[in-house]
Amino acid sequence: MIIYFSWRKESNCSSEGLRNKPLSLIMSTQYCTIKNNELQIIKNNMKISEEIHERKEYANMVCVKPWGYEFLVYESKKIGIWFLKIVKGQKTSLHTHFHKDTLLFVISGSAKISFIDGEEQELSVLQSIYIPKYKFHGIGSFAPETYLLEIEIFDSSASFTDKNDLLRIDDQYHRKTTGYESSVNTVSENLENYNHFMLDSGFKNTIESVDFLVWELTSDNLKEIDKYTHTVILNGTLSTDGLVAKEGSLLKKGIYNNPCSVTKCTVLSLNRIDYQEDCKIIYDKEHLQLRCNKLKADGKRIVLTSGCFDILHVGHIHNIKRAKELGDVLMVCLSNDEQIKKLKGDTRPVNNYEDRINLFKTISYVDSIILYSENNIESEETLGDIMKIVDPYTWVKGSDYTPSVIFEKHPYLKNVSIVSNIENKSTTNIIRKINNTKDV
Repeated sequence: MIIYFSWRKESNCSSEGLRNKPLSLIMSTQYCTIKNNELQIIKNNMKISEEIHERKEYANMVCVKPWGYEFLVYESKKIGIWFLKIVKGQKTSLHTHFHKDTLLFVISGSAKISFIDGEEQELSVLQSIYIPKYKFHGIGSFAPETYLLEIEIFDSSASFTDKNDLLRIDDQYHRKTTGYESSVNTVSENLENYNHFMLDSGFKNTIESVDFLVWELTSDNLKEIDKYTHTVILNGTLSTDGLVAKEGSLLKKGIYNNPCSVTKCTVLSLNRIDYQEDCKIIYDKEHLQLRCNKLKADGKRIVLTSGCFDILHVGHIHNIKRAKELGDVLMVCLSNDEQIKKLKGDTRPVNNYEDRINLFKTISYVDSIILYSENNIESEETLGDIMKIVDPYTWVKGSDYTPSVIFEKHPYLKNVSIVSNIENKSTTNIIRKINNTKDV
């Protein structure tokens, strides 16, 4: 089976196994490799792989787990696809499979992928990662809830979605020696409460803001792939340049530029044009630390600032643009509603937190939005914790602040930059103008 991937060197994934794949066909998906200590664990537990499990029918039911729930949306003799919901503070076990590889897509939220030896990887909206069998992994959530698509790609010894095909080595719910079926509650009624669906031929729906479409791929309509963010083969094959992409393979945009042969190919396409905007959101300090580690490993200069940004105006955009010019990556701490009320009074904010987040993430100069609530307005202890995690190249504020006052409150900052505000451009002035305008 050929999976078209690229490699990000900053992760615990590597390019091993990609050497013989043509770069023209590689798409942007992380590919994980197996460590020697993982192989030793597998070797010591190979008897588990020889166990024979009976096929269980998972269609039209929901499996409720301690960390959320999951349900089967597609199954063939080659692949099984599951839809998962994981809630913040919970996580799956650290586990591996003996007879299937796993391709994970985040549909909404932000997932924390954990590996052996304490390594972790962030996975945001419509980002994906390919985890081969024998690779231990666990899934958690940085967001209040994260939805994922888990594509199981069976090896030659499997022909159905065997949920007991796993070995747990770490589990906060004490299920290390418990099989899947004995550790799950199944629900077969009121499935609409879980937004249950099945990927049938011609399926078309929007799920958690992502468009899902199942369609027939032919040699004549290959260019249609370019309309979608990701396309995965459900059944059939696509051959090109002597390579064969089968069930579970990702198809790269522009693949039609090479001679291709398509045989009875059904694909699932996922699409959301604004998915990169949701990838900007940082939900907590652990999430922030993970992202900063990645950025600094790449040598990026992080610029940090904060604000309410209640009614977004030209003064805000001016200051944000100038801040971005001072480094490589701009992170903005966005105050929540409770914090703004403490600062500005009970009539503020005008725009609630969700609206301000959704508007702010569309600004191209902003690379990351840090969600936070300041517990102490005077000492800014929460903001200080964020500063210490980020350790920014420079901290930026408008000209209504002075470096001496900032350094007095936050002496651990290395640099402070002051951007000149545009005169008379403020949320307060906008509100005053609206209040003084009579109805026409």
